[in-house]
Amino acid sequence: MGKPTMRSGGTQSRSKDKSKSDPHEASTFLAALICLALGGISLHWDIAGVRDDRRLLAEGVHAQGVVTRTYVERHGTARYGSDETVASIIYSPSAGDEVAITHTVRNSPTEGLEDQEVTLFYNPADPSEAVVEEWRDEYDWMTVAAVLFLAGGGFALVVSTRSIIRGLIRRRRKPAEKPL
Repeated sequence: MGKPTMRSGGTQSRSKDKSKSDPHEASTFLAALICLALGGISLHWDIAGVRDDRRLLAEGVHAQGVVTRTYVERHGTARYGSDETVASIIYSPSAGDEVAITHTVRNSPTEGLEDQEVTLFYNPADPSEAVVEEWRDEYDWMTVAAVLFLAGGGFALVVSTRSIIRGLIRRRRKPAEKPL
């Protein structure tokens, strides 16, 4: 395939036009930066949620609550969105009045939750900050997706940066044209 072809008495070879690859390198570099940003933000958000729940489980005050109702929230568009089951819970902290919270149902079947008693841990300084023990946030597919975004963005960043640097070096090494 790399051999020149004969046409009408002359040789013709395929030459690469380097000027056409410059926009491609820039768009790859930009895509890499976007992937790194999305991956970093997603991973930070996911880790923060898991840490908050673990902190409440370790340092929070134990209480019993009752699920008063459950409902489904739609996130995203009708075609590309996802449904999330949310439970409304009422509990009484040791300080007094009843507190109503909403909590996303994770790792549990969502059928028949109403009027069910749940174990939760809350922040005594802010009783509205609570986590249901069985529904705590864990590392899941979102963490994997964030890591894949970071890995893909890092790889694309290295490849595009290397390509851009090679192009700059080639331009500098080009001999100056001789005057006529």
